[in-house]
Amino acid sequence: MTHPKFVSVDGEIVPYETATVHFLSPAAKYGSSVFEGIRGYWNEDKNEYFVFRLREHVCRLRESMKIMRFSEDYDEDYLCRVVLDTIRANNIKADSHIRLSALLSGEGLYDVGGPVSLMCAALPSPSKSLEEKTLSVGVSSWRRIHDSAIPPRVKCGANYQNSRLGLMDVKAGGYDKVLFLTPVGNVAEGAGECIFIVRGGCLVTPSVTSGILESITRETILEIARQDLSLPVAEREMDRTEIYVAEEAFFAGTMAEICPVTSLDGIAVGSGAAGTVTSDLWSWLESLCRGTVDSRAEWRTPVYG
Repeated sequence: MTHPKFVSVDGEIVPYETATVHFLSPAAKYGSSVFEGIRGYWNEDKNEYFVFRLREHVCRLRESMKIMRFSEDYDEDYLCRVVLDTIRANNIKADSHIRLSALLSGEGLYDVGGPVSLMCAALPSPSKSLEEKTLSVGVSSWRRIHDSAIPPRVKCGANYQNSRLGLMDVKAGGYDKVLFLTPVGNVAEGAGECIFIVRGGCLVTPSVTSGILESITRETILEIARQDLSLPVAEREMDRTEIYVAEEAFFAGTMAEICPVTSLDGIAVGSGAAGTVTSDLWSWLESLCRGTVDSRAEWRTPVYG
């Protein structure tokens, strides 16, 4: 993986090689960290780099820190400035993935709330076409974590061990990605993506109480579907077999963007290719992220302008 020349550590721009965490820190020992994955898009015509929904991401980071009882409470403006300073320090002019992390440093046990260290890095991450992102998906025997045990709405590093187990499970069976069910057997989400289906012309996704991360991409897609494509939408419990008979299905997330799910458990979904609704949603989403349309300018934070 190509790494950046500079990263941000506690508000200071430092060389990549110096941004280290001790192996005895709670972050390394117990996964005591929360983070945000944020997308940035380069617009060649405007000679500008846009960070997509930056405010919403830093707000969610603060919510994760609150639920995890971290002792620090960073100001939103400060967190936004850290992200923008990191991008500018590396003079990034290409699509990238930004990782903003708050982690417990020092040498405490798992019941401490600090000290907290804040780190930010931006890594190259070019967008791909829908055809390059089609996925065969398998349902894992591992169930999704639940709010009563380790809440999935917290974007915590430790939560992703659940994702890792499920993903390794289905990859051993020859699938590209994993779909998790809730403890009672309803559809939850992927390893790092939310799930949508099109059934009877309606766009359907599990509710935020179905063991999922409260995805910013999910919220964005629902708004595009309602307001720009005039699609009926439903947020509700979803059964696994509904995906088998859906017209379309796709994963969505900041890193994933939109990825068509062409089969589940070896059963073709719809035509077995990216569907019309999926394609239309991706066209709108990419245009909004990259700033090739003027609408919803408040979702795009310009870096160099």
